[in-house]
Amino acid sequence: MVQDTIRYATRLNPIATVVFAVVLIALEVYLVTRPVGGFPQTPVKTETFLTDALAKGHRVSQTIKLAAGGFDEILLRASSVGDTDFGDMVLALYEVKTIAGTDTFSGEEIFLYRDVVPVSAALSEPTFRFVFPPIDESAGRWYRLEVWMANRNSQNEIELWATPGRWSGGGSLFINDQSGYAELVFETRASRRATVWANLWYHFGGAGVVVLMLLGACIQVAFFLTLYAVWLFSQSPMS
Repeated sequence: MVQDTIRYATRLNPIATVVFAVVLIALEVYLVTRPVGGFPQTPVKTETFLTDALAKGHRVSQTIKLAAGGFDEILLRASSVGDTDFGDMVLALYEVKTIAGTDTFSGEEIFLYRDVVPVSAALSEPTFRFVFPPIDESAGRWYRLEVWMANRNSQNEIELWATPGRWSGGGSLFINDQSGYAELVFETRASRRATVWANLWYHFGGAGVVVLMLLGACIQVAFFLTLYAVWLFSQSPMS
């Protein structure tokens, strides 16, 4: 009786094996399609406030450190503060150089990209996008986003939202080069490398990804054949 119980307990249930295989495949799909981390953002909180810098003709900046490559987009939140929306905002992106081996700014910046966004477009959605050519080697580097109104007649139309505190891993809000204990409400993205799968495709190319898929398929087939062999052994009279 005891031997029969042990024999039954050691036998693998084929249904359980199939369920395990399905769960394993689902886990693999999740791992390759999940979003890539390393893109900082500042959330909206109850204490989030509207800055009053653009309305006064000031320049608003946000420093950002990226931990992943492919940086190509920043989302911002803005709201109307006036009766008109005919003006334009200027957005510029700079790479901030640091002292080697540290996060201390060296004082040198490299201009990367500039765009003009109509106020009407920025206010047409809850967030507006500042899109620029992908920066492949953005991981580990600092950047500065700067925003100002295109002309003085465009003041008193729009302001940006900010949240008190530090949220993005060292970044900060600046108004006319004066730092404040807050950050703009923003989100950084890498639209072309947003998932692990996209990153694999970028680093290894089409042929490389095919080779990796074939290698992974061979490993899985070998694994499931091993499970099947163990199950057959558990069903044999000698087990």
